[in-house]
This record gives sequence, C-alpha cells and structure tokens, in this order.
Amino acid sequence: SGMNMGSGSDINAMTWGEVAALTAVGVVVGTAVCFITTAVCDILGKPDDCDELETLRRFRDGYMLTDPKRKHMVDLYDQTAPDIASRMAQSENRLAEATELYEAHIAPAVSAIKEGRNEEGMEIYSDMMARYGVTV
Repeated sequence: SGMNMGSGSDINAMTWGEVAALTAVGVVVGTAVCFITTAVCDILGKPDDCDELETLRRFRDGYMLTDPKRKHMVDLYDQTAPDIASRMAQSENRLAEATELYEAHIAPAVSAIKEGRNEEGMEIYSDMMARYGVTV
C-alpha cells in the first residue's frame, strides 16, 4: 500500500508540477490575480514581467490586500483560481479561452487600474471570476 500512496503522490505532484510550470510566479505568490492572469499571459506568449501582470500584482498588494473585504475576495479567489488555471492549461481551446479572457477582462481591468479606477478594475476582474462560478 506504500507503493500506491507513493504513486498517488507522484500523480498529484505531476499535475501540480504542470500547474506550477504554467503559472510560475503565481504559485509562489499564491494569489488569483497571478494564477489566472499568469496562465492567460503564458498561453498568449507574454513574459512573466509583462505590463499586465506587473500592474495587477501592484493592484493586488497595494489595493486589494489593504482592505478586509477586498482581502476576503482575494482569499476566495486563491482557493479556486489554481483549479481554473489548471483546467484552462489542459483545455484544447486554451488559446481561444485565454484570448477571450484577455480581451474581455484582463486588458480592460488593467486599463481601469492604470487610470486610477480601482473599483472598476476590481469589478471587471470579479466578472471574470464569476464566469467560472466564483462569486463573493
């Protein structure tokens, strides 16, 4: 039975490894803003330090995590985002899905945040999460 446990762990580790490889810094930082956006940017061939990810990381640290209600949103997303990112990475339609998320949610959210419209940026991002059934 030790063998079975070992092989189960390997399977889990492998799956998680695929997610880790895909989401890179997202796993280390462990927040939804990184998980899903990093997955999308990775699929679209954008680097880990691209403008979108850097903007959203600053937004997360400087705005989302500074308020208990917003921090609760981040915590909730943390619990669900890795699974969403993993499913997207393994989907045959990942390019179409990533493109759609980028154009409909990520790019508009980043624009709003850069123009100082944090509340709007947060709502746009929340809408993206709601597509996956994650609501606060």
